[in-house]
Amino acid sequence: MLYKAFSHSCQGASHIRSAIPIPCQDFSFADDKNEGFAFAIVSDGHGSEKHFRSSNGSEIACEVSKDIIKDFFTTLNDADPSNPEFAPNHDLLLRQLAANIIVKWQIAIDKHFKENVLTEEEEKIYNKYYGEQKGGIDFKIYGATFVLAAMSDQISFILQTGDSPCLVFDNEYNCRIPPQTINPNCVMGYTTSLSNSNALEEFRYYRPENGIKAIFVCSDGVTDSYSNEDFLKFGTVLLKEFEADYDNALNYVKEWLPKLSEKGSGDDMSIAGIYAIESEE
Repeated sequence: MLYKAFSHSCQGASHIRSAIPIPCQDFSFADDKNEGFAFAIVSDGHGSEKHFRSSNGSEIACEVSKDIIKDFFTTLNDADPSNPEFAPNHDLLLRQLAANIIVKWQIAIDKHFKENVLTEEEEKIYNKYYGEQKGGIDFKIYGATFVLAAMSDQISFILQTGDSPCLVFDNEYNCRIPPQTINPNCVMGYTTSLSNSNALEEFRYYRPENGIKAIFVCSDGVTDSYSNEDFLKFGTVLLKEFEADYDNALNYVKEWLPKLSEKGSGDDMSIAGIYAIESEE
């Protein structure tokens, strides 16, 4: 099976209108250039004053994850599924994948913090929320959500912390939001985060049992602009558009997301996805 992937993020309308323009807190990435698998990532920086470097946090989350995900699939492909002794434990591997992402994110954040000392204004904000800065770092200033979708011939899955919505499509184009990807604690503005001290325990994992056609992941700015029914319809239409003409569909996404932000939530917008295509002989 072959796979295609796409991603796009844009600055929210309310951030553009702000007296002091707010940079886009979202970051997304997708990769379909690998043999036998593809993946898509969305990371949404928290954006409030106390998370004043969350735009860096979301970008770093996507950047450090790329090689980790490729190593994950290398490990998976090296396992011999015909030998029970060496068959992969998918649940354990997914937990290890999440742990690796968190650790590599923290290392990269620490490096960024040391190379980019706090400005005078940032130091005031840091002291306001976290007390006087004494050489260490509170990762919450880089706080961001994280959602990864991946598809391969062996396994498809979603790995997630935060409130980013996920769409899963079966081979008949039926679209759903798996309840396993919804954290009931992410309400009233609260979300789990890469920056939390118990981040690993807050990660959720979803592996579809049956064959699937596609997985789309978004930041909450997209879903907050739709009713639940319209969001599902949007996903289905978008998948069919990508199958019909990838370049036109991607251009549509780039044109539509800023308009959706203006009409809807006003928030930053991200969407990324992967879908299976017939093997090319």
